[in-house]
Amino acid sequence: MHQITETNLCVSQDAIFNTEHKIKNETLYNGYIFKNCTFKDNLSFENLDIHDGIYFEKCIFEKSIIFKDCKSRSSPNKELQGDQLQTITFIKCIIHDTILLTGNKTSPSIIQRGINITDTEINKIIINHIYCILNGIAIAHSKIRTKFDIYQSRINNVGLSIENSDINGFLRIENIFSNHLSFIKSSFKDTIQLWGGKINESITFNYGEFLNDFEIYAVKHKGLYIHDADFRKHLRLRTTDSTNNISGGPEVIYIMNSTFSEGFIITSNDIEKKHSLSQITINATKSLSGDLIFNGLTIKKEILLQGSNYDSNIAFQNISTKNINQDNFSNYSSIIFYRFNSNEDNDSSFVIKKSNLGNTTFLNCDLNSFQNIEIEDSILSQIKYANIKWFTPSKINKHLKSNDLEAIQNKREILRQLKIVSEENKDRPNFLLFKAWELKTYSKEKNKFGDKFILNFNWYSNKNGISGGVK
Repeated sequence: MHQITETNLCVSQDAIFNTEHKIKNETLYNGYIFKNCTFKDNLSFENLDIHDGIYFEKCIFEKSIIFKDCKSRSSPNKELQGDQLQTITFIKCIIHDTILLTGNKTSPSIIQRGINITDTEINKIIINHIYCILNGIAIAHSKIRTKFDIYQSRINNVGLSIENSDINGFLRIENIFSNHLSFIKSSFKDTIQLWGGKINESITFNYGEFLNDFEIYAVKHKGLYIHDADFRKHLRLRTTDSTNNISGGPEVIYIMNSTFSEGFIITSNDIEKKHSLSQITINATKSLSGDLIFNGLTIKKEILLQGSNYDSNIAFQNISTKNINQDNFSNYSSIIFYRFNSNEDNDSSFVIKKSNLGNTTFLNCDLNSFQNIEIEDSILSQIKYANIKWFTPSKINKHLKSNDLEAIQNKREILRQLKIVSEENKDRPNFLLFKAWELKTYSKEKNKFGDKFILNFNWYSNKNGISGGVK
């Protein structure tokens, strides 16, 4: 049943354990290997230095397997892990009850090289007060039936990765400190909650489906990356948890090719204090759909909209940003800016290049708060607005040479479109303003002295018909 290898590993193969089996306070072996074993009752490792690690392959657990107050600080042992580098490994196993890994608040269980679960079916996983120094926790091609609960733990290196797996039960990740959280090509059927803690790098969603609500509360993380994910219910990020007096959110958001059936929303959840992040990028395609709502945020660098928006409704509410850049962007659906303005006095920019804004709405926005207005080769004529403070026309394309004919013609076309937009929105004052500036810019195109004289005379005498108020 048992044999001891040259590297002092205890190997059990084709064995049946009919009673509860406890391994505790034992330093006889450098590690354990179990292959094709059946455990009729609980298997426990307690107060144990597991040295090189523990390896399970094609084992059946009719009850639970427990790791309590264990330590491991050794280097990989090829005889034990083979190509697997983790300290604790499950390959092609079935656990009918629970995998429990636990330590305590003052002395967590130290799993030197992390945990690997591959091609394994588990009823429930509970992890608390553990410290994975290397390799993190990797779950691949596996199924968790009822619950996955991990809290008060530190997972370095690759962090927590769930790939090509089915998580049918409730998933809670609370107050963990990790480098990454990755949800890749997996299906999640129940509610998911991420609460508190810090992710040093990114939370990543790639090619997965989420059939119930996904809630993220006050989790500090460097990046939120969503690519080809299918959210059937809500994806909500709240950057403030007032009950526990904690706050946190992403520094960068990137969204592409994803479905949000009941919406994506990120909100500061605090009227007086906006969450600050660096950049939001939305790469719109035909595969992007649903409502995307950004509320109560300060953007230190840029909002970037690119691609073609066919089926998503995007809303920026109570947002201040240094720059907004709509570059090669076409909007065939809906975009709303509500209480939108610049947060930078000297070097902010509002950029629209090679874009069609389509059905874009501005409500209670201060576009004049942006210092640099760059609009080139774009269509603005379907814009709707109310209570907007337009940018001063003299700010448009200051970066281009003022005597360049192409630049002059481009600016006149922008002013012409804004004139039409103002008229369609029943805004007579701004209609007259943009009309006057359009004629002033048109005068710079004329080569004949007589034409230029008449247009310039009209400008200096009565501002092309509006006599004052034009700067």
